[in-house]
Amino acid sequence: MEDNLTYHKYWQKAVVQHAEYFRKKNKWVAMAREINTLVTNNGPADEIAMLRQQLIENMTLFKPTPDLHTSNIEGGGLVLPVTVCTDIEDLAFLQVFLEGVQEAFSLSTAARAKQFAVDLKWRFISADTLYPVGVPNHGTKINMDAHRTLFPDCPLVLTTGDSSHNALVGSRIFLGTRPVSRRTLAHEFGHLLGFEDAYVRGFDGEPGGPYGVVIVEWTGLTDDLMGNSGSGEVSEAMVSTLITAYEGMAEE
Repeated sequence: MEDNLTYHKYWQKAVVQHAEYFRKKNKWVAMAREINTLVTNNGPADEIAMLRQQLIENMTLFKPTPDLHTSNIEGGGLVLPVTVCTDIEDLAFLQVFLEGVQEAFSLSTAARAKQFAVDLKWRFISADTLYPVGVPNHGTKINMDAHRTLFPDCPLVLTTGDSSHNALVGSRIFLGTRPVSRRTLAHEFGHLLGFEDAYVRGFDGEPGGPYGVVIVEWTGLTDDLMGNSGSGEVSEAMVSTLITAYEGMAEE
């Protein structure tokens, strides 16, 4: 229960801060509800399939991350090197994260079939570098967006200190305090590669209204890692998207 309360508290705050963004997402909530009503009432199968496909196409978006490019592997195949800056000092955790990415991406059936791999490397940035005039005391609440700007010359960042796990496509991962699985870490890493979440998130109510907002989510639209971080796999479509986006892009 505590995890769910923390999760909803984070997204309720996000809705207030980015109300217009989430209002745009609410049209997909409406479509998901329409699909659910049709399914419940045994509506026309072709209409349900059409609406579901439209929803999936609008939710499974991809935006290439600048400066990523594949390299040829000796003997055939492609590797996508990805360097992520982090101030996390727990080397055991970073190793678990790396192994989670390897298992989900490089060792997936889809990646092996296409001889494709992701090579994740860490670039450690010390707290003293981030805060040369004094590191915040343990337990101090920090502004995460301001904290993100402190990483020098780091397009991709993994850091901690937020109330809940979240990521920004092609930019950063903020970790919260609750436990996180390898597969969820791999899902968040997928955002760094350019993938959006493949599920619907919107809200009921009104920011600033007497009853506030209630977060609304629909999952299970796709069975891949970005649609189901619990048991979804990196799909053939995801691997093909990465190869198409980053193959042959020259390093500047």
